[in-house]
Amino acid sequence: MNDFISRELKLGCALTPITIPIGMVISYLVMSIVMWDFGAAFGIIALSIICTLGISLILWIPLWYGVGYGVLIALRFLLPLFGMDISGLFERKKAKSASGDKSNPAQPALSRDQQALLNYIKKARTKGLNDEQISRNLKINGWKANSISAAFQMVEGGI
Repeated sequence: MNDFISRELKLGCALTPITIPIGMVISYLVMSIVMWDFGAAFGIIALSIICTLGISLILWIPLWYGVGYGVLIALRFLLPLFGMDISGLFERKKAKSASGDKSNPAQPALSRDQQALLNYIKKARTKGLNDEQISRNLKINGWKANSISAAFQMVEGGI
């Protein structure tokens, strides 16, 4: 349950730039329909912001966010019912393996730190440094000995 909540909170934060404009448009349209006048609806929103020197935004922005987020969540659950595949819209793409080689599935996916370590070792070797000098430089910069030895093994293995 906690994982679900944290995932939804992350999704809500990621969608904030979209939710507020959607909420603005929807609330404006609803006010226009209720008032039967587009100009009056715009006037109420604009005057409430101008006359309060923006203090009314404390009310408007959460309202717009909530309405926009509600619309996106409704779309998230309704569109698949109509046969539309939207699985990629609301999920982050998985990071590609650092080597980018899809032909070798046995090759492990490397983190950014591991890839940076491998790149450093390869560049240092091309500059003429021996493994002891490279290892010493990495230890001075805070790398752990087991990470360094694993990186040397990966470089030797051709990764």
